Amino acid sequence: MKAKQLGDSEIALGIDQVNADHDQRLNLAMQDLRMSVGVLEISLLISGTLVWGFGDLMVQAIVL
Repeated sequence: MKAKQLGDSEIALGIDQVNADHDQRLNLAMQDLRMSVGVLEISLLISGTLVWGFGDLMVQAIVL
């Protein structure tokens, strides 16, 4: 295969396209990560609240 003879502007355009694609993928990955961390935080908050609240009720029921 022959190497393409590209001008400086075409090379710069190609590099800009690669950078734009990378930035877009990075933003999507960060958004997915934030969503996952948010869901984990909420689930831990809810489960901790349920364990704390119902745990106290169960201990009181067993002790009394």
